[in-house]
Amino acid sequence: MKFNNGEDYYNKIYLHFNFLIAISLLPFGYLLLQQQAGLMMVLVPDQWYIMVVVSLMLAAAGLIFQSHKVFISFLKTDMTADSLREKLVSYKTASQKKNLSFLLASLICVCGFYLTTSGIFVVGYIVSIILLSIKRPTLNTIIEDLKLSEDEQNILIEKKDIA
Repeated sequence: MKFNNGEDYYNKIYLHFNFLIAISLLPFGYLLLQQQAGLMMVLVPDQWYIMVVVSLMLAAAGLIFQSHKVFISFLKTDMTADSLREKLVSYKTASQKKNLSFLLASLICVCGFYLTTSGIFVVGYIVSIILLSIKRPTLNTIIEDLKLSEDEQNILIEKKDIA
């Protein structure tokens, strides 16, 4: 990832974040409109319905839990010896992994909704997007998560070149 200053870095990471939300939002919105029009039907046999719903919801919840756990462990690593550029690149990698896991969890909910038309997947999708949005990448979030020094904060905020 190439970036020259804090603004450039933030714009790239935020664009990636928004793109990941859009990937799942489009099929979800389409399926919701299809259901509202009465055009969707259950594709899972009755004897498998409960098992499919529970399995997919557990898979989505497990992904969210595990990705959050891994991201928290990344934030606890000591990066005091790293340069600002190395910290930002590491943060981008860790946050992209977390965001991709949340995307996968939301896509599991979309697939579950398609297969079962169950409202539980609508709730699961909304919860996964809300949880992802709570920790969206902002300049303040990045500064707090990485525990940047005053000098490093000024470089980002004042849009100075990053060495």
